[in-house]
Amino acid sequence: MTSATKYAALDELETTARAGAPEATLVVHDGLAAARADWERLAANGRASPYQAFAWQHAFARHALAPGARVRVAVLHEARTGHPILVLPLALCRHGPVTIAAPLGGKHANFHLPLVCPQARAHLAPDAVRGHLAAIGRALDVDAFAFLNLPRTWAGEPNPLALPGARRAASDAYWSAFADRDPDGPAAPLSGETRKKLRKKERGLAALGAVTVSRATTRAEAERTLDAFLAFKARRMRAQGLPDPFADPATRAFLHAACDPESEGGPAISLWRLGVGDRIVATFGAACDGVRASGMFTAFDEAPEIARATPGDILMLAVVEELRVQGYESFDLGVGEARYKGHFCDRIEEMLELTVPVTLVGRAWAVQARVTGRLKRWAKGSPRVMAALAAARRLTRRG
Repeated sequence: MTSATKYAALDELETTARAGAPEATLVVHDGLAAARADWERLAANGRASPYQAFAWQHAFARHALAPGARVRVAVLHEARTGHPILVLPLALCRHGPVTIAAPLGGKHANFHLPLVCPQARAHLAPDAVRGHLAAIGRALDVDAFAFLNLPRTWAGEPNPLALPGARRAASDAYWSAFADRDPDGPAAPLSGETRKKLRKKERGLAALGAVTVSRATTRAEAERTLDAFLAFKARRMRAQGLPDPFADPATRAFLHAACDPESEGGPAISLWRLGVGDRIVATFGAACDGVRASGMFTAFDEAPEIARATPGDILMLAVVEELRVQGYESFDLGVGEARYKGHFCDRIEEMLELTVPVTLVGRAWAVQARVTGRLKRWAKGSPRVMAALAAARRLTRRG
């Protein structure tokens, strides 16, 4: 295949976008370190999620990349001044004959968006972004971009990657803003009756030992809390007949690195635990940047005498109250459906997915990706289909 034929899809993209793309210079780095100065300069404006923090992405890139994946960081500078206007960290993976560029962090990151300079509005308009992606795609020699977990907006501004043509994701995200709450009232939108029930359940736990809520502030505390979480999650997934997303040694190494309070700059993921005496009975981990706390995982001890007290809810309520006291503006419980998310969050963030073909091969792959995405959303919208899939998974694992 000649270069002209290979990039036919990209040439069309560039032709469509060229009029709207201001002049910029592109640099592609082979790793994160070379992009750090520009990265942190843009991160300082607070227009990205906690998952775009350098520490979070560095821990992921170091430990949890898929086998064979390569890290690249695309940095755009304003042509006249040389100031950074966009930083986009990516993981390049082969899928058979196709090379795909996807946001670094994959599904472990609940939100994906680039780091941007908010003053460079002309560069962040949809046509301009398409032009920039065309240039990045050619520089990386990829067949397509596959962006997942795209919030439509962030911090009140459009996500530059939520371009026209993006499709609804299979699941949305749940979040709350503390500004919506009465400053003198509860931080979480729970009903008075629900709070009363939780206080009663907490008294029940207290009969088994002193009930405490604490945040891991040392490496030893973080290791103990994370080990408890991993054990709780493994048992839960096994009981449900589901694969454990945290069983992979690379993922566990990423979590241990990202949760370390003694690492430079503090932990990229903060850990909380609910204790009954010396026993950890519930855990919660969130990516935190001082403005948004984004829940990544939670699990609890399912022993009957513990589980009946819904320890996860007791812990969550305490964490939300603590976050407001610490000055956070908002918190979320990530992407996906779960009973407790609707209890603690009163807003839904519409999530999108976007596939941008770069080559003709990538265009065919993009069609397949769109069909797969629609099927996932249809399946998640059907309780009968989801129940059937869950039953099939349990039977398969038993076999």
